[in-house]
Amino acid sequence: MVRLLPQGSADSTFSSPVFDFGADAAISESAGAVAVQSNGQILAGGGAGQFGTSGLGLARFNANGSFDTRFANGGKVITPFPNASVGIRALLLQPDGKIVAVGTGIVNGGGPANLVAARYLGQ
Repeated sequence: MVRLLPQGSADSTFSSPVFDFGADAAISESAGAVAVQSNGQILAGGGAGQFGTSGLGLARFNANGSFDTRFANGGKVITPFPNASVGIRALLLQPDGKIVAVGTGIVNGGGPANLVAARYLGQ
């Protein structure tokens, strides 16, 4: 993740973390949504897949780009969906601090995409 200055150059004061969504070695990971909370914290949502199970990946960063270690497991969480390929495509920030993640999921490796959603407490 990189923060850009108005003229388009990278902001050297931003941590620019390279990350994955979980501690486990996922086979595939992707980011599909970013949102900035009113306090300046940054959310990145996507998906992480490993051997027939994938999950919604969500990470939260402080305004300087460092992980918010108070959120989930060291700043990131995977919500598993067995036998499906899923990923976050949009993030909604509720006024009460809760986070709604919406995405798509394909069950058992084929067929039409389904809507998936998860609500996180965000605390």
